[in-house]
Amino acid sequence: MSVFAGQPHGGVFFSSLSGRSPLGAAPHFISELQMGSTVLTGKQAAAFRTADGEWMFALFERTYEKNCYPHDDRWSAIAFGRYRDVMRRVFRHATSCEGGMLQSRAGNIRPENYIATWRSVLARPFRLPDRTIRLDVSKSYRASLPEGSLDDVRKSLVAAGLGDRVEEIVSGNAEVSLVADAALLEVIYGENGPLRNALEITSRYAALLERML
Repeated sequence: MSVFAGQPHGGVFFSSLSGRSPLGAAPHFISELQMGSTVLTGKQAAAFRTADGEWMFALFERTYEKNCYPHDDRWSAIAFGRYRDVMRRVFRHATSCEGGMLQSRAGNIRPENYIATWRSVLARPFRLPDRTIRLDVSKSYRASLPEGSLDDVRKSLVAAGLGDRVEEIVSGNAEVSLVADAALLEVIYGENGPLRNALEITSRYAALLERML
């Protein structure tokens, strides 16, 4: 398993492809709204082991918008969680291949090939180092916790038995550990979380991919 070198910096922890994507949604979902196609140029998976020994994954895709020039491809995060959950996201994204909204530089991608490639990438992830993450709150979609999402975040934390962390998290000053607080982050940003389409907690790793690859 490869290991990230150096520490990420700048921005939020998960990022969208560009500032134009609302709440960091996957670029090809935005393309469907704008009737354009997203071109996929790379995939990477990262992983870390939680305090209870479970493996958690973050999936990244490098893409550009076919109808936007210049064609500068960038990394963005598309999923965060346990293997079964990130694969659910992969299967959902595969539906964008069927209609041509997600393509490769060579043209259309077969959904089954998209899924098979992700399985292969997930078999050899990079190792994510632990780090302290500040969960800031603001009106900006680039915030870790956009103000408009706070009610849903509160409900999700309570439902997950983390009600004692609610006030700390929504205060905008919370600092959590990627490893020790993985379950909390999964509740917010995982496949069933209120910010599953925002993935604002990993842009610094996306920025790291830009420097590494």
